[in-house]
Amino acid sequence: MKKWLNRTTWILVIIAVLGTVYFTIPRLIADNAYPLEYKDLIKKYALKYDINPNLIAATIWQESHFDPNAMSPVGATGLMQIMPATAQGIANELGESSSFTYDSLFDPETSIRYGVYYLAGNAHKYNSETLALVAYNGGYLLADNMAATGAYDTLNFETANYYQRVMEVKGVYNQLYGEWWKADSKPVKPKRPTLPSIVVFVKNWLGL
Repeated sequence: MKKWLNRTTWILVIIAVLGTVYFTIPRLIADNAYPLEYKDLIKKYALKYDINPNLIAATIWQESHFDPNAMSPVGATGLMQIMPATAQGIANELGESSSFTYDSLFDPETSIRYGVYYLAGNAHKYNSETLALVAYNGGYLLADNMAATGAYDTLNFETANYYQRVMEVKGVYNQLYGEWWKADSKPVKPKRPTLPSIVVFVKNWLGL
């Protein structure tokens, strides 16, 4: 009888734990692993330049994990990790060359606006989100070659891993938040992730 009670107690504890995880994991993953920060700015400029907002969120996640003060060893700066020379070129195209400074890249709105402008321009140029990401990470020459040959297996490891990771994370944002930017969408409330999204989460958490 005592052994039966102990077994029943453990079963109830396991059920309680699983139930807690089931109902809390969406918020845990959303808040800690895949946040949707700066969503108003992402929506504003993604819609302005006609590109999927969840792709922008995924790009920011991959580039800086939503840290506006992020800096790479090679000088990429801000939320969207834009190189100063690239940012200066964007400023020139937008007619802002006289007002642009390097410190502007630490401003979340400027970083998102410039990054979305650049990424969306590539997406429209190549008619491909994947090639846009290749250009964003590896440059136009690499993206042009991929567009001409379709030989994605010739990409260098960094760029291949980059675009695959961003597209994976975009899928997680799609699953967690849906089309949150649409006028008739409900307030952002993360959904319970499917098994593929959990696998991506674990994979990224382990740095694989």
